[in-house]
Amino acid sequence: MAWRDRRLEAAIVAALLLFAVFAADLLLGGPITRSDPVHSLWLRAQMHPRVTQAMLLVTQWHGTTGILVMSALLGVGLAAAGRAWLVPWLLLTVQGGQLLNVAAKQVFQRARPVWDEPILTLTTYSFPSGHAVASTVFWGFVCVVAWNWPASPGVRRACATAAVVLVSLACFSRVYLGAHYLSDVLAGISEGIAWLCACVLARRALTMRS
Repeated sequence: MAWRDRRLEAAIVAALLLFAVFAADLLLGGPITRSDPVHSLWLRAQMHPRVTQAMLLVTQWHGTTGILVMSALLGVGLAAAGRAWLVPWLLLTVQGGQLLNVAAKQVFQRARPVWDEPILTLTTYSFPSGHAVASTVFWGFVCVVAWNWPASPGVRRACATAAVVLVSLACFSRVYLGAHYLSDVLAGISEGIAWLCACVLARRALTMRS
């Protein structure tokens, strides 16, 4: 339907504009970037061993390996349910989004936060957050599948709520563990939303033509 396409296009534009705000602020050393260390230091002061262990689990779950495993399981499930035609779109959306983020990191080359006693030591760049992008596109794809499946509104709402919670936890874990700044994860979410909506819009366009 045309109204759905317009909503997708509007979401893409809005997400890209938001990403541009964070990118411009980073390049110009604006107020968002300058306030990033304040948020990180505050979280550092609130750390608790049990919360740290939980956040390590969340961050590993949404890392490259975790996302690949979940994507493989989802792909097998889609094929078993007779929807194998969605598997290429799963790969394009999720793994394509991860590759896009690798390229974006090389463009901005922002150094990660530096700590005297780091919990995680990473050599890749910080902006935008790969965990934020990957969790957004994966759980977003799950929501798209659920929304197009014969399911009750309650199930769809539950899926959307769970997706928001999981993406939020994945992003929070990166800032909490000192692997990213707040603006890194917010930019990653924006990038992920734009890519997810673009993939959905492309699939709809190809489906209408065929």
